Amino acid sequence: MTIFELGALGEFIGAIAVVITLIYLAIQIRQNTNSMNESRKVILAQTRNEMARGVQEICVSVSQSMQLADVVNRSIRREKLTPTEAIMYFSRNEACFRNWENAHYQYRQGMYDEEEFSAVLETIRALITLDPGMKVFWGHYKSWFSPKFAEEIDKLAIN
Repeated sequence: MTIFELGALGEFIGAIAVVITLIYLAIQIRQNTNSMNESRKVILAQTRNEMARGVQEICVSVSQSMQLADVVNRSIRREKLTPTEAIMYFSRNEACFRNWENAHYQYRQGMYDEEEFSAVLETIRALITLDPGMKVFWGHYKSWFSPKFAEEIDKLAIN
């Protein structure tokens, strides 16, 4: 075997090694992509679970506290609240808006699809329409929230 034949054989073997390496890398990339997709699904489920827990905590706080339920009811009827009741009501409203802000952030990160986030927006619109005190809260404190969330809430024609 001449040196040229050995060189050609080396090139052939090298080409086969490159093809094998590329196949191996393609398999690894596919497995990594599948693993990342599964991880994303887990994170998505955890995020939704946390959001649901936040909503449940707000609902439970109203349902388990006769005083808070009365304060919310009085706000809906546009009755004047005592300073202590106003603090209670303020805290409940901030919790609601923080929860919704989190939902908005998760939506922007792709953790909610359009249909799911539309339901969140409809909930916000309904509650603000039902409880005028929430609209007042938003008017006073919207600067405390992210500008993109504030813009989204303002689009609901709350102002």
